[in-house]
Amino acid sequence: MPYRDLVSYTTILSAYAISGHLELARRVFDSMPVKNLAGYTSMLIVLASKGKVCEARLVFDSMPMQDAVAWTSMFVAYAQNRHFDSARSLFENMPEQDLVSWNSMLSMLVLTRNLEYLKYLFDTMPQRDIISWTNLLIAYAQAGHLEESKRIFDEMPEHNLVSWTSMISASSQNGNFVGAKQIFDDVPQRDEVMWNSMLAACTRNGHLIRACHFFREMPQHDFVSWNTMLATYAQNGHVVEAKAIFNRIKLLNHCDDVCFLSILIASSHDGELYTARSHFVSMSMDFQLQPTKQHYTCLVDLLARAGHLNEARELMLTMPYLTDSVDWKCFLGACRSHSDLRRGGHAAKRTLEMDSNNGSAYSLLANIYSMRTGETGGSL
Repeated sequence: MPYRDLVSYTTILSAYAISGHLELARRVFDSMPVKNLAGYTSMLIVLASKGKVCEARLVFDSMPMQDAVAWTSMFVAYAQNRHFDSARSLFENMPEQDLVSWNSMLSMLVLTRNLEYLKYLFDTMPQRDIISWTNLLIAYAQAGHLEESKRIFDEMPEHNLVSWTSMISASSQNGNFVGAKQIFDDVPQRDEVMWNSMLAACTRNGHLIRACHFFREMPQHDFVSWNTMLATYAQNGHVVEAKAIFNRIKLLNHCDDVCFLSILIASSHDGELYTARSHFVSMSMDFQLQPTKQHYTCLVDLLARAGHLNEARELMLTMPYLTDSVDWKCFLGACRSHSDLRRGGHAAKRTLEMDSNNGSAYSLLANIYSMRTGETGGSL
C-alpha cells in the first residue's frame, strides 16, 4: 500500500489485534505517525490477550484520553491474568461504569469466590441483564448454596443454557441427583456442556451404571465426556473398561495429562506395573506431555506396593518435584506391607520431619516393629 492514512493504519492494527499477532500489531502501532483512540485500544487488547499486563498498563497510561472501552479493556486485562486487586482498584476508579464493566467485575468475583462483595455489587448495579444474573447464580452454585441458587434461578427474568447447567451442577454437588435429573429433563434444548454436566452428576453421585447408559444416550461425545467416563471406570476399579476408553481416546488423539493419570490409577488397581510404566514413558515420548507430581506419585505407589521398594524410593528422590509427607507416608505403608523395617524407619523419619503431628506414621512404624518381632521370636 503506497499511502496509508489513519483509517488504514487503524484497520490493519485492529485486524492484527483480533487475530492475536502481537509483534505485527506492535510494528504497526509503533509506525503510526499519529495514534488515535482506536489504535491505542487495539494495542491494549492484543497486549492483554498475550498476558503482557505491565505493557498494557503503559499503553493505557500513555493514552491522551480513555473512554469506557479502554477502561474496560484494561480491567479485563487485569482480571484475565488474575491481577485481581489491580482489577478491583481500576473498577472502583472508573469515571463511568457501563454494563460491560459491571458484568466483567462480577465474572472476576466468581473466579475469586468473593461471594459477599459480588452480592453487594449485584444489588447496587444500576441495571442488570442475563449475564449479571447468571454470574450471581454461578457464584452461589459454586459455593454450595443450593436453596439460594434455586431462589436466584426462579427470580431470573429469563434463563439460558449456562443458568440451567449451573443448577444441574449445584444440585449434583449437594447430592441431589434426582433434582439435577429433573432440571435436565425440563430444559427445552441442551448443548454439550449440559450433557457433560449431567454425566458428571451421575458419576459424582455414584450412579456408575446410569452414567454408562447416559453416556451411550449422548448425541455426541467430546473430550470432556470421554475423560469423565475414563476417570469413572479407573477410580471404581473397572480396569478393562478403562483400557477400552483410553485406547479410544488415543485413536481420537485427545490424550492429555488427565487421561494418563486415570489410566495409571486403573493400572494401579490391577497391579499392572509394566503397563503403568509403559503409559508413563508414553506420555513424554509419544504425546510430548510433561508428567505432573500426581503421575509420579501414582507410579511410586504402584512400585512400592509391588514390592519394588528400592526403585520406588529412587524415583521419589529423583523426580523433578519435592516429596511431601503424603508421599513418604504412602511409602511407609508399603514398607509395612513388605515388613521392611530399615526403609520403613527412614520413611517414618521423613514423614515426621515434614508433619510432626502425623500419628499414623508412628502407628505404621510400630506395626512394622511388631511384625518383625513376631518373625524373629521376640528379638530384632
